[in-house]
Amino acid sequence: MQLFAHLLLAFGLLCGLGAVAPTIAVQPALLPGAWTWLMGSNVSTICSRGFYRQPHPSNLPCGRSQFGTWVDDHNGYIYIYGGRTETDYADDVWRFDTKSNIWTWIAGSGQPNVNPVPGYDRLPAATNSPGARANFAYTSEISPEYELRMWIYGGLAPDEASGYADLWYFSNVTLMWTRWLGCPTNTLRGDSCTTSTGVLGPMPGSRIGSSMFIDSTTQTIYIAFGTTFIIDAGFFFSARWNDLWSLDIRSNNWTRVYDSPFPESGGEILLDLQVGSEPAARTGASVLYDAENRVVHFYGGDGQSRTRGDIFQFRLPPPGAISVAPHPWIYTPGTDQTDYNFGPQYVNVLPGRPADIDFRRNTGAFPNCGDSGSFAPTRNGKHGLYFSESRSEAVWHSIWAFSTVHRRFLWPLYPWLNGTNWANGVKMNASYDNVPPLRFRHGIAVVGMSMYVFGGLTRRIGSNSDGTLSNELWRFDLECWPGTFQNPRVDYFDCVPCPAGSYQPGMNRNVTSCIVCPFNTTGILTGAYEASEACNVTCPTNTSPDRGPRKSPARRR
Repeated sequence: MQLFAHLLLAFGLLCGLGAVAPTIAVQPALLPGAWTWLMGSNVSTICSRGFYRQPHPSNLPCGRSQFGTWVDDHNGYIYIYGGRTETDYADDVWRFDTKSNIWTWIAGSGQPNVNPVPGYDRLPAATNSPGARANFAYTSEISPEYELRMWIYGGLAPDEASGYADLWYFSNVTLMWTRWLGCPTNTLRGDSCTTSTGVLGPMPGSRIGSSMFIDSTTQTIYIAFGTTFIIDAGFFFSARWNDLWSLDIRSNNWTRVYDSPFPESGGEILLDLQVGSEPAARTGASVLYDAENRVVHFYGGDGQSRTRGDIFQFRLPPPGAISVAPHPWIYTPGTDQTDYNFGPQYVNVLPGRPADIDFRRNTGAFPNCGDSGSFAPTRNGKHGLYFSESRSEAVWHSIWAFSTVHRRFLWPLYPWLNGTNWANGVKMNASYDNVPPLRFRHGIAVVGMSMYVFGGLTRRIGSNSDGTLSNELWRFDLECWPGTFQNPRVDYFDCVPCPAGSYQPGMNRNVTSCIVCPFNTTGILTGAYEASEACNVTCPTNTSPDRGPRKSPARRR
């Protein structure tokens, strides 16, 4: 009987009857410097949840914007949660396996506009849920045991008239939500509230579009900027801020790390005049945290009067310190421009590629003002990749590498300009001709040697409308920029500056060392991209750059 069953199954598979769908999708080949359209559509919102927690190649999340994105680089997973869909707000959690190219719906009801189910504070439960929301702050931390905690704070409720004031995390191990703490919706900035674990506050209040990061060493979560709700002359309305709050998650005490007395309604102009000392109030700023040096980097955002393009750093106090330094903000000069600056002219560097930039060292290069792009930190913690941003009715389309060491953008890795419509090409096929649609309010993640982009609002050139909600997933295969080489000791994207006395002239991926200067020459510059700057010192006679004075070989007796 068992033999008959096996024969029947084989017959069915051969004839296409009752065929079993594959559990592993096709893995397209890598092509450094090129895009691959993996799945999804930019012209429809068709989606397929499949079965709960069952991976399948046909699974596909609905198109969305203003959602959360997290990376489990150890296992090669990307997680997304929430956001705005075509007509509703979402509460689902999805996991994408970059090794198999398969989505799995792992949490959430999948129903539109559901309310939060908090359960008991700080106790995980399968029934807990932050509900449907969008435009919340998010960050993550990973334990030595590789448990990834995906934190969220605040966000906009489906009624679009209420803001949340709660803190949650989702665990990749338990696949459950935990509400850490929370106050009612539309809690005012600086207010207190009574929770199941006691009185909480003063606190940041209900926030929309704020920035968030975590310092794992001190177990402290930070919330910066964003839109809050205020009451002025008896009227209730929203306002942007430029404050910074911290929460010690061991004691659950909020602290105002930095505070300005003015919201946007009363002090945006004053703050604008203080460039170099503190940033203007904003929402939607991108954030990148350098844990080693305890410095957080903020880029762009949407101010009251215009979209911002500035770069600010904030120096956190040492662990155990009570207050911050007298002047904690550091401004990167020349970055708050109203237009992009790619630097030098365009040239075709490699055959078959789109027009690339002649990658010359340029400390003044920066993206266009951005309020809808985002940073994806690389695993080495020293760089963040930034893709796409919007300014007014324009949407720009480029990939930039930001250095936490130099406190600026280094290179445009993919310099497409506004004015270029897309050319999707063939799915699962890497090509230099592929161009993803212009988009904003999307998700971005770096896993291994590739950058992934999901969702967002896509837009055609010449259209001022918000565009179409996308559920496309694109992959860009990364390569190191000039003056660096790929770290040969790791299997993830890690560009190391060329040491003094060497250089690397072009974009590269498989190059694991730099070109050493010719004999009898050297230099002092690290990260050199050409011989003229790396090898501009001639060694004295009878010396070599690495061994000092040269000795004559001993005579044979």
